[in-house]
Amino acid sequence: MNLNVDSDNFEIKRELLIKVDTDGVIKFISKNCYRILGFMQNEILNTNIDKLLGYRFDDLLSRESFETLVLKKDGNQLLFEVVSKPVFNDDSKIAGAYLSLIDISKYLHIEERYNQLIKTCEKTKDVFFAFQILPEFKFIYLTSSIEEILGYDLEMHYTDSNFPFEIIHPDDLHIQKSKIDKNSDFSKTFCARFKHKDGHYVWLEDFLVPTYNENGDLVSVSGFSRDITERKKLEKMLEEQNKLLEMDVTAEIKTNKIMEKTLKSQEELLVNISHELKTPLNVISATAQLLEMYCMDDSIINKKDTLIKHVKSIRLNTYRLSKLINNIVDSSKIEAGFLELNLLNANIVNVVEEIVMSVTSFVKIKGLNIIFDTDTEEKIIACDPEKIERIMLNLISNATKFSNDNGEIFVNVKDMNEWVEISVKDNGIGIEKKKLNIIFDRFEQADKSLSRNAEGTGIGLNLVKSIVELHGGSINVESEYGKGSKFTVTLPAGAVAKENMLYDRNIKNKDERIRLEFSDVYY
Repeated sequence: MNLNVDSDNFEIKRELLIKVDTDGVIKFISKNCYRILGFMQNEILNTNIDKLLGYRFDDLLSRESFETLVLKKDGNQLLFEVVSKPVFNDDSKIAGAYLSLIDISKYLHIEERYNQLIKTCEKTKDVFFAFQILPEFKFIYLTSSIEEILGYDLEMHYTDSNFPFEIIHPDDLHIQKSKIDKNSDFSKTFCARFKHKDGHYVWLEDFLVPTYNENGDLVSVSGFSRDITERKKLEKMLEEQNKLLEMDVTAEIKTNKIMEKTLKSQEELLVNISHELKTPLNVISATAQLLEMYCMDDSIINKKDTLIKHVKSIRLNTYRLSKLINNIVDSSKIEAGFLELNLLNANIVNVVEEIVMSVTSFVKIKGLNIIFDTDTEEKIIACDPEKIERIMLNLISNATKFSNDNGEIFVNVKDMNEWVEISVKDNGIGIEKKKLNIIFDRFEQADKSLSRNAEGTGIGLNLVKSIVELHGGSINVESEYGKGSKFTVTLPAGAVAKENMLYDRNIKNKDERIRLEFSDVYY
């Protein structure tokens, strides 16, 4: 048999074709010998096959296929899969053999890397997995680390068709279902809670790679899961700390705003007190200079009427200074908790009526009319009559200051069984709606300008509110700008078991007290 073969017919990329005779001598080798092994054809021809493959001719015929290492010319080795086929002559006797050598070095390398990857996956705490979706959902690969993370037997995940849907947190079920939706964004991670065998939930973060068929259907998904429970706990802790920090910051901001408001109020207080002090002092100083001038030129005897007028001006401004000082002192006492009530069981109707009657002449000087009304003649309550007088004089003087000529002031006492309501209503200029919530604050005024129509520091109403609250009562205001205001004081109607006998309401002259409270009402 002719063993000559046209080598051009065997130029296969990774396949090397060799023909040997019965002595194992190489009679033919394909041209790609040089590209694969680095040898020229003439370097291999007529050499024995055992030098190349390490096998004798008899060994080649005893097996149809085997794997062997072949030494390249540069000293490196390649792994070949060898398939041998005997060649027969016309007498049906073996005349040699054909050997097909396929380079499987790359495949071996890939297989080794794959095996290494599997071993690495088995060693890591992350869970590597693959599951098919079509024709039915099932896991086709899962590393044993799932047992450590979730506590279930590995076999269960392959046999239970409901896994993992039956152990996922109800609130995260939509996340699990999105893993088998072809429209999901698989470039993102999927985080969900899975129920551990012992009952607690474990957070898993999935990194997924989808596989689609030619129709665009999602047929399988592979990837790995990572236990992020501790990370979630840390995130929650940080979130709570951030909330606490935000609360602290908010509290600090509020504190700063309160401090700013306090500082602003203090600044306004200094401006107002300065104004309130300077005005009467200027009047007293100017009057004193004028009187001194009269004395110097001996004209004082002829200016009796003028002198009386100036003395009245000095007294009025003295009252104004006394009122300001008293209000500041009493307000500070209340704030420090030092101001106490001298409680008596008194007829509140008579107390209020006497006050109204006492101020009638002062109110009329401003061209106003004051009216008192009550639905009961007697209502005995525990109160400090001097402090009630202070409250009523302040409210009536305010109504007088902010009423127009020919206006009216209504004072009413109403029996509410367990409570008593005392109201002072006027039809004056009223208070703007946006100012109603601040008029009882210390040093706050509806009109803060120094050119306002009436004097005052803004202490009065705050002091009134504090005295009312010391009695266990409350005060509120209703007003419509341009139409007037109504202040209502509500006091409890209970009596005191033991009266404070130290109280003497004649300690001061009532007329003096009224003049003092009305000292900043210009008439």
